[in-house]
Amino acid sequence: MSPDGLVYEFVLRRVRASTTANPVRAEDVKFLVRTLPSTDHTLFKDAVAVAEVLDPSRVRFRLKRPWPDFMTFYGGAGAAGWIVPKELRRRRRRPGLQEGAIGAGPYKFVSFTPGVELILEAFDGYWRKTPHVKRVVLKVIRTTPRD
Repeated sequence: MSPDGLVYEFVLRRVRASTTANPVRAEDVKFLVRTLPSTDHTLFKDAVAVAEVLDPSRVRFRLKRPWPDFMTFYGGAGAAGWIVPKELRRRRRRPGLQEGAIGAGPYKFVSFTPGVELILEAFDGYWRKTPHVKRVVLKVIRTTPRD
C-alpha cells in the first residue's frame, strides 16, 4: 500500500492455482475488476479508478480516494477478490462464480449458490501448510425479509 492509501500492489505467487494447473495471472485479476456486476459491487467500482497489469504476476490497483476497508473488502468480505480466468468469463454469457473460480490460497472453490452458501475445501497443493479444517461452508443469514 502506498503511504497516501491510493495505490495497492499485489505480487501473485507463481504456484499452481487451486482448481487448475495454471497459475493465477494478473490479467485475470484486471479482467475481473472490469467485469464485476455493477449491482453487486458498486462500492468496489466506485472506489477503484483502475487495475493495471505490471507483468504477468503483478497487478496494481489505483483508488479514486483512500479507502481504509479496501483490503477487507477485496481480501475476503466480498466476492471482489474471487478470480475467474479471463477466457472462461469471456465464453460465458453471464459471468459468475458457479464454476471456474481459481486462487492460490489454502482453500479451493467447490460451489457457490447465490444468496445461500459458498463451499470451500482445503487445497492439498497449497504452497504452505495444508489447512487442518478440510471443508468450510459459509451460509448466508438474512436479518431482514426480502422485498
